[in-house]
Amino acid sequence: MEKLISQIQALSGDEADLKQLHTLLSKSEEVFFKHLPALDEVLTLLDPQTHSLGVVFILAVKAVVSVDPKIFIQQCIQFFRTCSPAQIRLEPKKFKLVCAKFTEYCIQTKQAIRAVKPLKWAIMRIQPVVDHITPQHANFLQVCIVSKCYKAGVQQIEKDLYEVDAKATACAPRDVLLYFYYGAICLIAVKQWKRAINFLQQVLSAPAVVPSVIMIEAYKKFVLASLMESGSVSGLPRHATASLQRHVKAGCSAYEEFNTSYSTKSVSDLHKCALSHHDAFVKDGNWGLVNQCIQSLYRRNIQRLTKTYLTLSLQDIAQTVELDNKQDAESRILHMIEMKDIFATINQKDGMISFHENPEQYDTNEIQNKLDLLIHRTVDLTQKLVRLDETIQTSEKYVQKTLAPERGSQGPRWGSEFDSYDDVDGIMMSGDRFHATPGNFRG
Repeated sequence: MEKLISQIQALSGDEADLKQLHTLLSKSEEVFFKHLPALDEVLTLLDPQTHSLGVVFILAVKAVVSVDPKIFIQQCIQFFRTCSPAQIRLEPKKFKLVCAKFTEYCIQTKQAIRAVKPLKWAIMRIQPVVDHITPQHANFLQVCIVSKCYKAGVQQIEKDLYEVDAKATACAPRDVLLYFYYGAICLIAVKQWKRAINFLQQVLSAPAVVPSVIMIEAYKKFVLASLMESGSVSGLPRHATASLQRHVKAGCSAYEEFNTSYSTKSVSDLHKCALSHHDAFVKDGNWGLVNQCIQSLYRRNIQRLTKTYLTLSLQDIAQTVELDNKQDAESRILHMIEMKDIFATINQKDGMISFHENPEQYDTNEIQNKLDLLIHRTVDLTQKLVRLDETIQTSEKYVQKTLAPERGSQGPRWGSEFDSYDDVDGIMMSGDRFHATPGNFRG
């Protein structure tokens, strides 16, 4: 053991030495397992920044055995703060394992909030470029949800991420699914419905022979988020698999019925539907979101009145929209005026509401800046798509697959690049658990 420590200290230098050390450590893992009680002392002899490769191997060993969570958490925090990106990228799978166990322990010991900043450091260390999705993104968003630090999660996903480099980050299809799923939950929590729907659509569009649990749960949130955003559900994305459509009908009937009931525009019917499926919604952790949908139907019914009437009494609005009394109607209308959902004035003397047109001319500097930002993002995305298309067209694997049918070869079938999705689905359907499920989010 002493000899191995000396080699870690001596070879944590230039690139050639690090490659030699990496080979040595890969062959010496059994040494660490034989000296488990001494590993904590060994870590005190190594510098997290200078000897990052050695430290990540030791922490990875600790991650697969029973250890004191408190000590492991503290060791990881120190490591994530200063570890060398160049060294941990030599062993991204072990770094992923360490981050996953760190996340698990923080949630298990009810100190998820303590993991938020360290996992942000971990993302920065392992990311080859800022637009890459990493396994640590899912870990980070997971602890943000559990600790209810939704804004921190949203800030992390403000920039669109397009790249996945499995070799550099050990990012697997399940990590990508969880990134978009957890990201959607954070966006739902801060009521960014449109972007949340986009994130959920990414999950639902994933190739899979059998849909995973993540995809089914994503669909449930997709239905409710769509009702909040537009009052209707557009259906599954165009690229969703046929098997997902079958599973949705079988496993999400409560949500399908809720969507149908919402489309009738009857608040009382929607209440009855929600209550009839109360247990299912609570079990999924979506009861709070269901209640928000019910409240949104009140608002949409009031908005419909503005398209029919120029003036209307508070009492008539209360009766039409199925509110308890005119005081409730007045309170809701005042809030909608404040949020600019409608434009109206209330005459307190006779209790009449006058509805107005939207006065916004869309000619302010703020609107101009938003439009400019959207144009730049569109141009940037177009350039990325062009580069991606060029990369695919010149890819050796792509050329081989396109030429194989012409040669009559029985080469790899289309979609084999996504076989790992099938593997993940098999694991997920057999009972594999993932943390921060919808049950942790109560709207």
